[in-house]
Amino acid sequence: MHQYLKDAAVVSTTPISTSGTPGVVVFTATAADVKFIFTPPRPIDVIRWGVIWTVAKDASSMALTLSRRPIAGLAASKVVISTLTDTAARAAGTVTYQEPGSLTTAAATQSVAEDGSLRNVDPVGPYHVAMGQELSIELTDVADVSGQGYLFIEYQEYPFNANDVGAATAAVKIAAST
Repeated sequence: MHQYLKDAAVVSTTPISTSGTPGVVVFTATAADVKFIFTPPRPIDVIRWGVIWTVAKDASSMALTLSRRPIAGLAASKVVISTLTDTAARAAGTVTYQEPGSLTTAAATQSVAEDGSLRNVDPVGPYHVAMGQELSIELTDVADVSGQGYLFIEYQEYPFNANDVGAATAAVKIAAST
């Protein structure tokens, strides 16, 4: 299973801020803001998420939250599923990230597979996102922080499943018109 995750992982590094501009995110002492919105076209499990620093970050406190929106586009119903807090200085080229559970050290809820890899990272994760849902990364603590970087979400895709949909959504096939 661990090899499958390594082979099947996809990384999204195209952040879309509320301004609608893709690219590098500038972290400054401004108001909290959604910096990344990702709406997967099929069910996914989030393996890890974080920042690839392109311009050094200072030692000020910074917090990002990863949220799942049960209905794409509806921020009011979001559920925070992970928080990344960083108070250290980071050099350009550094990657800071979080992952649900641990794929490198065994926990009481994990077991070792026949090939030595770990499986069953529950109950912590991975974070599942159904069709019709979306993920957002929000900068929530921006006190005097500086730096720039790409936000990323690494995930595993699952086959299309019309029954694995968000809370108030449905997967409806529309017949082709002639």
